[in-house]
Amino acid sequence: LVDCKYPITGIPTLKLDIRSGPVKIAIADDIGGAPGTYYDIDDLTTTSYSSETVTFLLDSLNNYRLKGETSFFLKIYTDGATALVLNSLELDTDLVTIDTLLPKIYHGVPNTFRADQNADSSLNATVTLSYRDGHWVI
Repeated sequence: LVDCKYPITGIPTLKLDIRSGPVKIAIADDIGGAPGTYYDIDDLTTTSYSSETVTFLLDSLNNYRLKGETSFFLKIYTDGATALVLNSLELDTDLVTIDTLLPKIYHGVPNTFRADQNADSSLNATVTLSYRDGHWVI
């Protein structure tokens, strides 16, 4: 299951660094945490690769498109007769994040993040919030 959290825009790509073997790729919609029908992608090939990096479009034009979805299932498999050996894979997708909640941190007023401490505690605490776009000590 690939859970993007936000709607997909465009067509995602899957870059495979293939050591050897033929590769097949299929996508399916997420139906309550279980895959629906798997559809082979349009870029499907029976080519056997050897020490190559190949990028595939994750799209099945006539059956299933990922645009607008927030999660989907991805299956990478082989023809069954030959082993597929991968060095690495990279999934790239553009997401619609315009409605994403941005963190807000203010002193003494409600915030996006909160740390609760028992009122009876005599301990002082330093809370540090770190995320990709910032770092604050509260």
